[in-house]
Amino acid sequence: YDNTQYQSSASSVLKRGPEGFDQSSGKEAFTSFQQLTTVFPNTSYKAQAQAKMRILKENFAAYENRIGLFYLNSQNYVAAINRANNVLENFPETLQQGDALSIIILANTALGNTQESEYALSLLTKYFPEHLALQSGRFKTPFIEEKRLWVQLLTLGFFN
Repeated sequence: YDNTQYQSSASSVLKRGPEGFDQSSGKEAFTSFQQLTTVFPNTSYKAQAQAKMRILKENFAAYENRIGLFYLNSQNYVAAINRANNVLENFPETLQQGDALSIIILANTALGNTQESEYALSLLTKYFPEHLALQSGRFKTPFIEEKRLWVQLLTLGFFN
């Protein structure tokens, strides 16, 4: 399983991907793959089914982060924390956990819960030291795109 295509970053939350759509068909597919691996444990398709299940879990976790980010932007901080905690609890093996921790940091900071925010930051630093939010050497929100000058927009980014 090559997880390089699923590197955790804010861009995965900001860009609309398969996790931005209705998850019901993905959940059906996951159940089918799970049944395949359970009923036919020696099938030659088991490895492929497990790989697709990992991809689906990443999408499910990214979907939860997307909703958490919506709540964060709507200043519904408790709901954002709940969605991010859902990722941490139900999708522990996914790379989306770094983004979930970032959402928790931002929401707790906005609520004035400095202890919870610092604890989430310590987890992010410990388990995801290469996360986009930590690239500047200190925590910087990975969910706000940099504002571009009108010159950059008109020239398609040729002039910075």
